[in-house]
Amino acid sequence: MALGSGGENANNEPISTVIAETIANHKGVDPADLEPLYETIDPDALDALFAHRTDGTARTTGQITFVHAGYEITVTSDRTVTVEPSTDEE
Repeated sequence: MALGSGGENANNEPISTVIAETIANHKGVDPADLEPLYETIDPDALDALFAHRTDGTARTTGQITFVHAGYEITVTSDRTVTVEPSTDEE
């Protein structure tokens, strides 16, 4: 079951921010109290990977899934972010 989803396409927020806010909301803590996303993945690279192309068009392919802070996070080319509890051991 997904805890949350969204993305820059919905709120004009960077994907890395959406991930942190979704996990923090689920845990009932401030995003600043979470394990930093950069300990798992480069947040700037993640945001850039799914940013619009330099000509302003949206990306049409691509997806990444990774585990951070006990959650499986999937980001798709349409900038949808899905966060689910992970079954993987970290």
